[in-house]
Amino acid sequence: MVRGGDGAGTASTVSATSATARIAARRSLPPTLDALRRVVTHPVGAIFGTVILIVVLLAVFAPIIAPYDPIATSREKLLSPSWKYPFGTDNIGRDQLSRIIWGARISLYVGLIAVGLGTVSGTVLGLVSGFLGGTFDLIVQRAVDGMLAIPAIVLAMAIVSVLGANTANALLAIAIVTIPSSSRVVRSAVLAVKANVYVEAAHALGATPRRIMARHVLPNIVAPILILASGSLGGAILAESGLSFLGLGTQPPNPSWGLMLSTSGRQYMESAPWLAILPGLAISVTVLSFNMLGDTIRDVLDPRLRGSR
Repeated sequence: MVRGGDGAGTASTVSATSATARIAARRSLPPTLDALRRVVTHPVGAIFGTVILIVVLLAVFAPIIAPYDPIATSREKLLSPSWKYPFGTDNIGRDQLSRIIWGARISLYVGLIAVGLGTVSGTVLGLVSGFLGGTFDLIVQRAVDGMLAIPAIVLAMAIVSVLGANTANALLAIAIVTIPSSSRVVRSAVLAVKANVYVEAAHALGATPRRIMARHVLPNIVAPILILASGSLGGAILAESGLSFLGLGTQPPNPSWGLMLSTSGRQYMESAPWLAILPGLAISVTVLSFNMLGDTIRDVLDPRLRGSR
């Protein structure tokens, strides 16, 4: 009995030691890798991150995965889903599965580039505005207020109407309407960081404003920027689909989820409902996945939310 007790005690000690080692290994990870680990191991992040990974792989390898040419027509029109055409065909005989796969490439391209441009521009504007303050900050924020007063989709439609309807101009319009909200969020974060003692110490030591912004302020507002960018991706993809649906984004015959809803999907909704249901599901699942992944990143990076769990 004594030996059994010693064995149990040894086993518990080994288990506790291994658990301590795992915790120490996690703490020794760089902050970026540790945050990525928490996102991947989070149940919601794992599920919707996998969905996004599948969509990204479909977009990247669309020429290999798509069974047919997405713009090639045929005589097999309005066929219901079958083994030959899993998603059916549209009114001019194009394979819907191939068009949805290629549409993922356009949606991700527009969403990622537009959010990247808008977030970077908004970050620079909000950083300089919040740090310098004064008249410059007042002018910038009144301009931001004016842009925020206009609904984003209406502003994007106005920009595309002036520049011309195509994918590149839709991308630029979405990037522009992303700037005001990004600038406002970054400015708020800068004002909070600016009040810290280490910023005042850098001022006292004679550091230039540019150095303080680059070395002391910007690294401490990375988390809000990442949360903002991840949360904006779903909205950008939805905006691209909306502009294409209205004829202001991707133009025929190029495949776009919104354009598929606008043309054959709307026209044949009753006789061939799969033409509207399948592109709509692609938009819904992708936007939902990006929004849920953005919420997970917010939960992981925000210390207040992490501490409440």
